[in-house]
Amino acid sequence: MKRLALALALLPIGLPAAEPGGVTGPESTLSAKAEWLGHIIRFVTWPDSAFASPEAPFRLCLAGAASFEAPLASLQGQAVAGRPLRVEAVHSLAELARCQIAYFGPAADDELRMAAQDGRLPKLLGVAGDTGFTDQGGMLALITEGGPIRLHVNLSSIRASRLQFSAKLLELAKHPHPTLHKSS
Repeated sequence: MKRLALALALLPIGLPAAEPGGVTGPESTLSAKAEWLGHIIRFVTWPDSAFASPEAPFRLCLAGAASFEAPLASLQGQAVAGRPLRVEAVHSLAELARCQIAYFGPAADDELRMAAQDGRLPKLLGVAGDTGFTDQGGMLALITEGGPIRLHVNLSSIRASRLQFSAKLLELAKHPHPTLHKSS
């Protein structure tokens, strides 16, 4: 019953409730998380200043997440806010600073991960697959808790960023930091 309720809640915004086709395992989890990333970018607005020029592509970057390259290949070239999406691996802070969204895998360089968590890159939407990422200041985490993928958010990091998040997206999220619900 809980799975049905989650699936129905996700349908209006097009987010996958669980692994595609009901198949489980590492590859299907990667595919489902890649789908989430593809959908999440449609519910966040970046300021024009997040791009080098009006013609600059929308960069979805991977840090220590080479396993995501294949599942994200289908997104390559799709339009995001009128810009072609480019999926690319990053290995330096300078490369990361050019990205609009970055997924941090288990092999991500600590300096890159920290830059997405400490507010140095307020126009970067940082996403990882562990709650430690949001606990340390990252914006979003896609968590597999023995079932469907759950979205965890750090509201204070989201508020401090220069990004605008859809209320629908935030309603789906688990807010692991209860003190962040207080109005300021």
